[in-house]
Amino acid sequence: MNIIERLKEFNFTISTAESITGGLIASKICEISGASNYFKGGVVSYTKEAKCSLLGLNLADIEKYGVYSKETVISMAKGIKERTKSDIAIATSGVAGPGPDEGVEAGTVYFCYCLEDKVITEKMKFEGTRNEIREEAAKHALVMVVGLLTPLGLWYNRLEVFGMNMKNFITLEGGECSGKTTIIESLIKKLEELNIKYITTREPGGIRIAEDIRNIILDVKNTEMTPECEALLYAASRMQHLSQKVIPAINDGNVVICDRFLDSSLVYQGYARGLGIDKVLTINSFALDYLPGLTLFIDVTPDVALKRMSGRNKADRLDLETMDFHQKVYEGYQLVYKKYPERIKRVDGNQELDKVVKDCVDIVLDYLKK
Repeated sequence: MNIIERLKEFNFTISTAESITGGLIASKICEISGASNYFKGGVVSYTKEAKCSLLGLNLADIEKYGVYSKETVISMAKGIKERTKSDIAIATSGVAGPGPDEGVEAGTVYFCYCLEDKVITEKMKFEGTRNEIREEAAKHALVMVVGLLTPLGLWYNRLEVFGMNMKNFITLEGGECSGKTTIIESLIKKLEELNIKYITTREPGGIRIAEDIRNIILDVKNTEMTPECEALLYAASRMQHLSQKVIPAINDGNVVICDRFLDSSLVYQGYARGLGIDKVLTINSFALDYLPGLTLFIDVTPDVALKRMSGRNKADRLDLETMDFHQKVYEGYQLVYKKYPERIKRVDGNQELDKVVKDCVDIVLDYLKK
C-alpha cells in the first residue's frame, strides 16, 4: 500500500512530537517521495516543561501520571494535533527508557494516534539498546499509520461504534492442543453459576460466513494456499465476525469469550509463516480498536502439544504442519506475549489440565471483579 497515494486521496496531514523517536517517525514518512508535502512538522517535547508549555498540558497531571503513561501520551497526541491542526498526530512515551523511580519496565513504549474524534493507544514492549528501541518503535508507528490510511481502515474508523469499552471481550490463545476448549467449558459453568450474561464464539468462525471461510482455511486439500491468502482470509473472517457477532454482543451487555483472535494471526501468519508481524497488523488495521480487554495465553511447549495432538481423531491442515512450524508458533507467542504484557496473561499449559483450568478461571473472575 502506497502511503502517499492515501495522503493525497484524503488530503491528510501528519504531525509528530519532535522527540528523537518523533523525528525518526517523521523522517520515515518524509523519505517517501512527496510525503513531506503532507507532514506538518512537530512540536518540541523533550522535557516535561516543554510538553506543558507547547502542548497546553497540565504539569500537575504529568507529575501525577508520570511521563511514561497512557494518560500522558494521549495528552501529548491531542496537544500536538491541536497545535499543528493536522489530521493525524503521533506521540510516543517511554522509548528512552524510564528512570528508576518510574515503575515501568525498560523497553515499554506507549503510542497514541489521534485522528478526527478518535484516539488509538498501544502499550508495547521492545528489546535492544535505546537507539534500537527507538528505531523499532518508529517502524511500528509508521505501520500503524499506513494501516489507518488504508481504504478499509479509513472507512471503518468512521463507524460510530469506535471507542466502545472492550473490557468484556476476553480471548484465549495458544498453540495446538493447549486445552482452550476445555477451559472455555469450565468458564461457561462458572459464569452461569454467577448469573453473568455471556456468549462464546471462535475464530475463524462464530457466524455462517466466517465458518465458511474457516472450512476453506483448514481443508486438508488446500495445501497450495499461500501465506498471504491465508492471512487475508483470516482478516476477512475477523471483520465479519466482529461486525456481526462480537460488537452487538458487547453492546448488549454480554461477556464475550472467544477462542482465538488477532494474536493468532500475528503468530501463525506473521511469525510462523514469515509474513512479518507488522504486515499482519496492517492487514488487520480495522481490528486494532477492538482488542480484547483480557487475553489468556495458554503456554504449551511444542513437544507436549504434539503428544496431545496424536490422540486427535481428525486432523486439519494446521495439524499436518511440521515440528519446525509448531516450534515457530511457540516462539511467535512468546514474542507477542512480551509485546502486550498488560493485556495478555500467561498460564502454564504444561501443567495438569485441572490446574490449567483453575488458573484460567481464577484470572477471569478476578479480572471481571475490577
